[in-house]
Amino acid sequence: MLRNLKISTKIGASFALGLAIFTTLGFVAYRGTTQIVETSRKEKNTYQVLNQLEGLITKIKDAETGQRGYIITGKESYLEPYNESLKIVDSEIKDLQKLTKNNSNQQRRLET
Repeated sequence: MLRNLKISTKIGASFALGLAIFTTLGFVAYRGTTQIVETSRKEKNTYQVLNQLEGLITKIKDAETGQRGYIITGKESYLEPYNESLKIVDSEIKDLQKLTKNNSNQQRRLET
């Protein structure tokens, strides 16, 4: 059957087949690259959330330590770290809410 076709038809068909293969490969490569970029963005966001949480936990511990020191000694100087930490904790929670705005589960956990 291929013997009966003209050489120009065979060349055209070969070119079309090659073009179709390259187009398919390009599409697959594009999808793969897009998925890698999206995964990388999510990973970066996860690390930002984890770092923010570490800072928040540190400030909460500072507040607890100051509060405990005041309760034990009755000296108001121990309340300084407590008061400073309270100011920072609110802003860090707001930053966490911004970082997790696309994740409703994390938003609920923050509210808790």
